Amino acid sequence: MDPAKGVRPHGLALIDDVKTKSGRRTLALPKFAQDALRTQQVRQALERRANADRWKHSALVFSSTIGTPLDDRNVQATLGHSQISVTMDTTATSATAFRRKPPRR
Repeated sequence: MDPAKGVRPHGLALIDDVKTKSGRRTLALPKFAQDALRTQQVRQALERRANADRWKHSALVFSSTIGTPLDDRNVQATLGHSQISVTMDTTATSATAFRRKPPRR
């Protein structure tokens, strides 16, 4: 990765700041998402302790077991997706479902 360009090899963008001030905002998360993020925070703290000598400090919520950015191919393999299009379709469908209001009882 070239830190000056903020890009990893193969042209994959590295996390960057928002483009405008209005892009930085607080979003309300449902309780299940808050719980999942807290669980991830604990998991990451355990990984940080277990790999203290190799840990790369970052502000990433989801990272490798040593704190580095996740590689798209590893994420695909972990999810069991054979192609990036499957991962993208699943993400788009999940995001749409996430925005729907729950049915009334």
